[in-house]
Amino acid sequence: MEDVSSRSGTKVLHNAFVQGLLLDLRDAVWNLKREKAELQHAVDDAVMQLNEQKKEATTVKELAEHLCNNARLKKIERERRVLFMLCVALAIVLLAPRVA
Repeated sequence: MEDVSSRSGTKVLHNAFVQGLLLDLRDAVWNLKREKAELQHAVDDAVMQLNEQKKEATTVKELAEHLCNNARLKKIERERRVLFMLCVALAIVLLAPRVA
């Protein structure tokens, strides 16, 4: 900056300095707005991925419950068949002496 002793010269230098500060401030604001938009986009992507992961976790949980229920059902069906065979065998043992 030049050393200007007159009042009007100081005013011009002051205005140029303030104008430079305002331009720097404008650029900083624009950069912050761009950064905010990028961060908002990143947050939106993260939220979308989180929602997808929640849906996948729910699906996996439901599938696990379904498989567990199927395993229980198969076990119960096996036990029912075994009990039926035992009943048939017991009926044969009990009725065989009467027939003969």
